[in-house]
Amino acid sequence: MSYQGEQNSSDEATGGAIPAELLTKKELAHRAKISQRKIELDKDLPKIKFGRSVRYDWVAVFNYLQNK
Repeated sequence: MSYQGEQNSSDEATGGAIPAELLTKKELAHRAKISQRKIELDKDLPKIKFGRSVRYDWVAVFNYLQNK
C-alpha cells in the first residue's frame, strides 16, 4: 500500500516513472535498425544493469538518439 508523500525506491531511480518497455541488446538493435556492435560501442547510450544483464529502456534510447 502506498501512502501520500511516500516514494518507492524504484521511483527514485527512474525519476518517478517506470520504464514502459525494457529491451535486450538484440531487440534494441532490431527495433532501432542498428547493429549490436554499435550499441556496444556507444558508452553514453542509456541502459539499466541487473548484475551482468543489461536492458535498454526504449523511450530513453529513442530520446537519446533523437538528440544525438
